Amino acid sequence: MLNENAKKWVAALRSGEYKQIQNRLGDPNGHCCLGVACEVAIENGVPLKKELQASGFYRYGNDRASLPAIVQTWLGLASDSGVYNLEDRSLIVDNDSREYTFAQIADTIESEPEGLFV
Repeated sequence: MLNENAKKWVAALRSGEYKQIQNRLGDPNGHCCLGVACEVAIENGVPLKKELQASGFYRYGNDRASLPAIVQTWLGLASDSGVYNLEDRSLIVDNDSREYTFAQIADTIESEPEGLFV
């Protein structure tokens, strides 16, 4: 069963509140699935600094492409890219290369595939 923080993340992915983008955690136009996780963590009191860089990307802590360790731990994920099924599958690839929708990514998270969570 998903932990409470992961449930909040899944709900945010399904909320329609976030526009999906690729190849960065976020920018003023939207977020990737892991960027949504950062936003949810911040909303829930995780002490994570968010900065808009001159490049136009958001940086969360020291990261702008992968999940900061503090959010990874908060969610209980085994990796900073959402690797699962012990294959070349990850939430980053699903979001960026396979262009899965947030709803499809939420389904994957809810299915708790092997290797996604600690």
